[in-house]
Amino acid sequence: MFETSSRNFFRISRNVPQITHIIKLSVNATARPLPRITIPHQIVQSLEKAKYKNLLKDIKSKPVYDKSQSNLIILCRRTEFNHYRGQTYTNFTPECLASRGWKSKKSKGDYIIINPRQGLPAFADEDLPSFTDLKLSTSLINVLKEYQIIQPTVVQSKVIPLLESGRSVLCAAETGNGKTLAYLLPIIERILKLNKLNKQNSTTTNNNGDVDDITRMRKRLNSPVAVIIAPSRELADQIYSVARDISSSLDVRVDVKCGGRRTQSILREMQVKPVDILIATPGILSKLLSNKFYNLSRLNTIAFDEADTLFDESFLSIILNIVKKLKVSTEKPVIINPRNNDDCVNDDEDVGRVASRKLLLNGGLQVVFVGATMPKGLQTKLNEVIDMESVEVVVTNYLHHILPHVHQKFVRLGPAQKLDHLLKVLNGNLNRPDPIPTIVFCNQPDTVSYLGHMMTSRGINHVTLHAQMPQIVREGRYETFASGESNLLIGTDLASRGLDTTRVRAQHVINYDFPHFISDYVHRAGRVGRVGSPHGCFVLNYVVRLWDVELMWKIETSVRRRTELANVNANIKKKLVGLHSLKMSKLSSTASHGPHDINDNDGYDFI
Repeated sequence: MFETSSRNFFRISRNVPQITHIIKLSVNATARPLPRITIPHQIVQSLEKAKYKNLLKDIKSKPVYDKSQSNLIILCRRTEFNHYRGQTYTNFTPECLASRGWKSKKSKGDYIIINPRQGLPAFADEDLPSFTDLKLSTSLINVLKEYQIIQPTVVQSKVIPLLESGRSVLCAAETGNGKTLAYLLPIIERILKLNKLNKQNSTTTNNNGDVDDITRMRKRLNSPVAVIIAPSRELADQIYSVARDISSSLDVRVDVKCGGRRTQSILREMQVKPVDILIATPGILSKLLSNKFYNLSRLNTIAFDEADTLFDESFLSIILNIVKKLKVSTEKPVIINPRNNDDCVNDDEDVGRVASRKLLLNGGLQVVFVGATMPKGLQTKLNEVIDMESVEVVVTNYLHHILPHVHQKFVRLGPAQKLDHLLKVLNGNLNRPDPIPTIVFCNQPDTVSYLGHMMTSRGINHVTLHAQMPQIVREGRYETFASGESNLLIGTDLASRGLDTTRVRAQHVINYDFPHFISDYVHRAGRVGRVGSPHGCFVLNYVVRLWDVELMWKIETSVRRRTELANVNANIKKKLVGLHSLKMSKLSSTASHGPHDINDNDGYDFI
């Protein structure tokens, strides 16, 4: 018995710290007053539901809007959440959102449709000037007419006069607003004037007294007047196609250089030829400048297309390296009256360089930044390139807004429902006498490949496009869709940045994977509803994951309150790191609190 008591004593002795800790917790617990339950929890929940219903009833009971069908802006499956033109909220809360409960599995099958509420914003102003009013040359205007380009858009009417006066410009405008022509037309116009000036001042003549074209052409060998930088090969090819079509009959030489191969193989194939406009992606341009392949004596304009992408952390270092090689002046240029033509031209000096100095006295270059979004901090980064005090900022009224002229539908689905829904929609789009050109966006290259296999197994003609494709495979993929050989393009965000889909009359965008960020949604939706696009454009979105719902809240709030979209951020590198951290934290939360905290969480796609 003594041995048993001894063992119990030593066991208790070893557990004394734990017992002491338990006693302390008990004392602290008894010291705190316990909450007094006066109403059963079930009744509390019922009261909260009643309060929510009364809030909605109060909002709807005092309408200051016309509830006619023609003024319906947001159509919801639950009609009490419908939103009409002119509707206001005296006390806007998250409960006013139709998508508020979409994190619940019970919300599957719910939907929201945003109806068009006005015409194309590109021509919103009634008193737009003509191209003649913008003082473009007759020959250039005639070429534009051949391509049915008769009236300048809002952004073109604002940007062209500024560039013609020699000022640097930051242009941020909604997608499909004609931004490419806004900077391309002044560049072509300037080259036409420089060529004419060189011809008039040439001192080399042949026996008949005519100007020697060979001498003038020699000055243009690998000596661009303008350099246009684009973030992707597809966008660079598109800009080249537009510039080539417009300038082919105007004696303006255009060239494009895209990366994807080794430097030595590119340099071996390089040819010395006349070039006035050089269009290139950052990587290959940096290599060519390092090898001093181009003569920059005539250079007077640099354009950054999709500047929000080029100046994020993914491209910033290489862009700053290019800027240094191009010798862009960060000093504020002094603008001289272009009408003052009394500059002297020496025989040994290029006439074009003198002409450019009429606009930029300190020898600095005219710089153009163009983008469909303008993230916070962008202008600070641009200060590393040019003195922003000398830059004119042009911002349109619908920047960072949901496109007001395009149908947009958001459907709440489970992960297993997406493919069947997609196939049903594609069957209606493609199996008809006049197929609807459709773009399907995914977040991951693996998803693009998966959908490609699904389409192939069902005999659906399609093309796929993503950045991980080898260059030899990727070449021509977008052109197959653009030329109309295929009416279905499946791709990642590579196909959403700046590409003009009006050439194939693209009408339907489907976000098979809902984008992770607002800026990506802006660019994806902007593939339809562009200048020259057909009527009846439509954007369909599958809302599946938790973060999809949170982004949906921002979009719906923006439409209901008629405000800008929140947090339009284009920093790709930071976004991907932040997204990975967000998903890891949610997975960690699931592991610690149970699977009930996250719905539909099977199949996370890490970037």
